[in-house]
Amino acid sequence: MTYIRILKKKIASYSSLKDITKAIQLVALAKLTSLNYKLKRRQTQLWVIKKIFQLQHRIDSDYDARRYILILVTTDRSCCGIPNSNVFKVVNKVLSTLLSHQKVVKLITIGVKGKYFLRRAYPSLVKLCVTDVGSEPLSLLLVQHIAENVLRCDILVDQYIIIYNRYINIVEQRISYYKIYTPYLLSSSIYSFLEFGKKYYSFWASVLKLYNARIFYLCDLFFSFFCLLLLDALEENEYSELGARYRAMDNSHTNIVEMLNTLLIKYHKVRQETITRELIEIISAASCILEK
Repeated sequence: MTYIRILKKKIASYSSLKDITKAIQLVALAKLTSLNYKLKRRQTQLWVIKKIFQLQHRIDSDYDARRYILILVTTDRSCCGIPNSNVFKVVNKVLSTLLSHQKVVKLITIGVKGKYFLRRAYPSLVKLCVTDVGSEPLSLLLVQHIAENVLRCDILVDQYIIIYNRYINIVEQRISYYKIYTPYLLSSSIYSFLEFGKKYYSFWASVLKLYNARIFYLCDLFFSFFCLLLLDALEENEYSELGARYRAMDNSHTNIVEMLNTLLIKYHKVRQETITRELIEIISAASCILEK
């Protein structure tokens, strides 16, 4: 009887855990459904900005960037699977590649878990740790405050790399990154871009004219561009967090159901064995009494 009671307690615990995982899964799915329209609309707005600043091939060939800042975007919430582990793996790979080419690299993290990882793995390279981002709703004002602190850390930077999780669909999230070039590096490459590029010629010609007059026009444009991409990375990381949570809770729910079925089979088997044994004892005792 003691073993049956233990099995009953285990079955009750797994049943409660099954309900909790299902509830978390449904909440994540509801949030993703409500954010689906916002996600599509934001991608349409960012498409033009990304195309305008698509100078990667010209910059890589015309200017050798030496100073980098890697910005890690991590999630602090639980029940999300391994999105942070994927970010850490990519950071290790990118950092080893840059250091092997004698580049100067600094690290900035957004999130408490990223802070613990960097201080344990690369304490000498950490420049800034931004925490408590998830305590407030994401907005452009909040991102501007974060961007000001990030850009104030080191003005002698050639390139910023934002590493984050991009939401593909409810069961797939991929590691993605933004390569953001500083105004000095952009201005050094605009001449070659104007020679070879056909799209956005008038735009960059105007930017170059303003840059020759005063540098703060390009700096203001860079700050707005940096804030928009950082906001996109933080929102994508939030959507990826919900998708990873849905997937993790779905896997947990499936495993719990399997374990619960196994426990129920074992419980019924032990219960039937106990009943059979007690019946045999009763019948044996009755037979002995009748024989006497």
